[in-house]
Amino acid sequence: MDYQSLTNVLAVLRYVKSKGPNHTGVDLLRMLALETKAHPSDSAVARMASQIIEQIEDAEIVIGLSQLDDEAKHGVQASLNKVSNAFSLKQLNNNTQGVIGDVSAAISNLVILLSASGVKTTTQPPTEATDLAAEVEKLIAEFDNGALDPLVRETAKQHLQILATMLRHLPIFGVEAAMATYFELILKVKAADSATTEVQKKAAKPLMEKIGAFAEGLKKTNEAAKSGVGLIGHAKSAAVLFGLLPPS
Repeated sequence: MDYQSLTNVLAVLRYVKSKGPNHTGVDLLRMLALETKAHPSDSAVARMASQIIEQIEDAEIVIGLSQLDDEAKHGVQASLNKVSNAFSLKQLNNNTQGVIGDVSAAISNLVILLSASGVKTTTQPPTEATDLAAEVEKLIAEFDNGALDPLVRETAKQHLQILATMLRHLPIFGVEAAMATYFELILKVKAADSATTEVQKKAAKPLMEKIGAFAEGLKKTNEAAKSGVGLIGHAKSAAVLFGLLPPS
């Protein structure tokens, strides 16, 4: 049984607890993004919340298929439902800890369950992810180039900031979320660049090449995720998507 989606939920709960009470889901996601100097739009915040809910839904499936007795399943699933509700669009502007309830108890329950299953409960991102995040953050500054089309510049910066956030918090979002953000980055920036002048295209070309080169870093991050038992969910299913990444 693959318990790694539960580890992702554990990382979410630990993050919520670390920030203390009286924060909404929007507050928490914006604070998380600000760690990479990102200022996500409302739609970007909603996408991050949906990635968390997806991890919770996967965890609910894992619990439902597990060998736990019904009473134990009910307790864990009740906790998962509360976390999912806290990050739903309906509750995203409400006090997260107030919606979840006893966050410490939920963390303890997951730690006990994972430990009993022989799964590590550490929730630190692999070095490969943080190294790539640093490269992404470095590139963001290079888009402050006056020769670039304004739409290309702002589109790239926003999506690069979210990618850096996903990478620095990979145990929360999972490798697939980082990949989805990377794909969206490429598609949106290429679409914006297609309507620019030749001079603007020339200015954007070396930056686009650097974005393409991040594919190799994502591959290394995926490999690290697969070798890190209990760290990041869905690494195996994510691997098949790397054939679609642009050449570096």
